[in-house]
Parts: sequence; structure tokens; C-alpha cells
Amino acid sequence: SEIEKYHKQGVKIIGELVPWRYCHNNLYCTGGMDEILDFASSKKMVLSIHPTTPDDMDKLCENHPNLIIVGAHPSENVAFNRHVERAKKYKNYYK
Repeated sequence: SEIEKYHKQGVKIIGELVPWRYCHNNLYCTGGMDEILDFASSKKMVLSIHPTTPDDMDKLCENHPNLIIVGAHPSENVAFNRHVERAKKYKNYYK
């Protein structure tokens, strides 16, 4: 209901979400996050997220192909390169 309230006021972005603040397992691809992710996708909102594991991030992009996802602060060179490769692979992921 909180997201719906702000969406009606013209807000277009959700985040930066940090999964360990909302879930117990530190991942996005859990049942607990799906409601938020599905809602954001249905409203064509942008999701700004704190990156998690490479596997979780890829699964997030695959499970929600219509959700616009922006990964925050890319970190060191190795992690940055993984984000660049993910952005090349998934049209819904931006860095």
C-alpha cells in the first residue's frame, strides 16, 4: 500500500532496496520480495537495488524480465565487470 500511495503521486523509482534490511536470507529471489518486484514491474517503475550475489542478480533479471533494474554502486573492478556483462545480457538491467 505504501508503494501504491507514492506511485499515485507520480513516484517512478523504488529503492535503493537492500535485501538484508527486509529479508532474512540477503537475496532478492525469495517469496518475500516477489510482491514488491511484481508490483514495481506492473507499474513500470524503476527498481534501484543494492547488488547481492551474481547468481541472485541473474535470477532476478530472468524472473522479472519486464522490471527495469538499476544496480547501485558497482564496487571494485571485478564486480564492476560482472555488472557490465549482466547489462549486456539482460535488457532490463542497467548499471
